Amino acid sequence: MKSNKLIFAVTALVLATIACNLLNRAPSAEEGQTTAPNQVGTDTGGQPENPDPTQATSETQTSSSESGSGQNSLVPGEPFDFSNPNFEFKPELFNTYKASLNYAFSAANGVTGSLLMEGATQIEPFETSQKFTTFGQAVMGTEESMIFAQFDGTEYLYSPDFGCVSGDAGLQGNPFDVALDTYGGFTGQAAFSGEEFVNGVDTYVYTITSENIDNSSETGFGISEVKEGRINLARDGAYVVRMVLIGTGVNEGLSQDADLEGDLYYELNFYDFDVPVTFEIPEGCTGANAGDFSVPLPEDVFNVSQFGEILNFSTALSLSDAADFFERELPARGCSEPEVIGDGSSMISMYYENCEFGAVQIILTTESGETVGTVFINP
Repeated sequence: MKSNKLIFAVTALVLATIACNLLNRAPSAEEGQTTAPNQVGTDTGGQPENPDPTQATSETQTSSSESGSGQNSLVPGEPFDFSNPNFEFKPELFNTYKASLNYAFSAANGVTGSLLMEGATQIEPFETSQKFTTFGQAVMGTEESMIFAQFDGTEYLYSPDFGCVSGDAGLQGNPFDVALDTYGGFTGQAAFSGEEFVNGVDTYVYTITSENIDNSSETGFGISEVKEGRINLARDGAYVVRMVLIGTGVNEGLSQDADLEGDLYYELNFYDFDVPVTFEIPEGCTGANAGDFSVPLPEDVFNVSQFGEILNFSTALSLSDAADFFERELPARGCSEPEVIGDGSSMISMYYENCEFGAVQIILTTESGETVGTVFINP
């Protein structure tokens, strides 16, 4: 990972943990009753923003069918082959959709942890807003919440605990999409088990068993045995509408214990297809922390991100030219002569005081032909 993305990456550590630990670790079934929380998105549980079936209009369904024409291999009564290249959620069928994910762990010794993810996405132009909430031992060991949003060329990550991180869109990608990219872990065929109308869509239901879990896949769940598993695929378009997996196993991301076994519950839902959605800058990301940089930057900067008073950027300027830029520009902001560390060959650090915005330290390094800068402001 590039050093100019370090601050953004550190503050997004929880999301990285979600993507890497939660989805690549696995439930494996053993004896005992599965303890699951209220099921998000099920017909009996409390689905967030429960979709209105009337919103799945005939126009939308017709569009979906036409988009999937020639690709839909679903035949009632026949199994579904997970090697089918159409096994994915194909957002190109719709311009907007909502999604929810509930992933929970419960052990006999009382250790519990869960992750809830809820949000909406627009494909063209691409915009997304996702809320992540953890409970129990999950990730940080306490209840945490974060909001990720991307629109108008900027990404935002906000938490009441660490504040706001903003940066150029594309630095980290959409963490919700990353967390839902689990389909490579399935193999074989899933038996047809009926029809069901869920999330405003007519679907075929298929049973997922332990034989469908590819433990060798790095993108899979690593599940050795499944107590209960099912997936709902749209009759028109064959896209994923719901997936549920229940079993037992080890999940360090949810329990904070690499050896503790417990019950695992996983439910994913897509819904409100082609229903208009709106996106806003997360609360706490408006104002100066959303990109109003007090320190001047070279005109060609890219990969810009900001976490409070810490700013990261890249520039095509050479190390010496970037240093010369700040030496020219900062005196106009009232800054004193800098204290300089480094010979300028691969790293240079400049510390300025008495600036109109306070004191500032600028560290410049070279990486892959680029100059990478980190700016620390002390108001």
